Amino acid sequence: LAEQRLINETPDMDYVWNCKAKSTRPVGEIVDYHISTGQDDGYAYNENLQNNDGAFLKVGYSSFTQPPYYASGTIFRNVDIPQGAEIISTYLKIRAYDSRLTDVVYGTIQAEAADDAAEFGGTRSIGSLAKTSTSVDWDIYEPWSADTWYTSPDIAVVIQEVIDRGGWSEGNSLAVIYNTRKNEGGYRNISSFDRGSDYAPVLEITYIP
Repeated sequence: LAEQRLINETPDMDYVWNCKAKSTRPVGEIVDYHISTGQDDGYAYNENLQNNDGAFLKVGYSSFTQPPYYASGTIFRNVDIPQGAEIISTYLKIRAYDSRLTDVVYGTIQAEAADDAAEFGGTRSIGSLAKTSTSVDWDIYEPWSADTWYTSPDIAVVIQEVIDRGGWSEGNSLAVIYNTRKNEGGYRNISSFDRGSDYAPVLEITYIP
């Protein structure tokens, strides 16, 4: 316990019990989720046009694209988190496809607002998916080095919104979308599942059931 506080030479028991409660509070379970197939990641050029088969994904701005510019989508299956669980932290981990600096990436991360995400393709375009109301910005200023892993800011609030959906069930799939939010800047290339399963993005979730 931390050093006891005294009130008139008597231990402050409320303080003591608060310290005990903090020391025994669950720290949560940490689980890594991986992409399963090449159809579970891809990137969009615009609301209708996307690529699911390349060795890399893209995020950021390019003058050759239309809104939402480059947006990368990643689906994580069999997420064994019960509906309403408390999400402590979540990080999207991505591996650079190549070394690149084409100006700043002004990015934001959301999830698909769905109970159980289906694979991309056909009418399921990454650029036009319904997205969570919560988002977390992830701007990239530094140049990337090839094959280096990069970790997003904590996106727990985004994942919590999906887990709290009335139709969410343990074992469902969720889609994370790393999008561009400004009509300026540059882009980065992210390794995809099609490059090799060990290169694909990873979602690390810490939660309390």
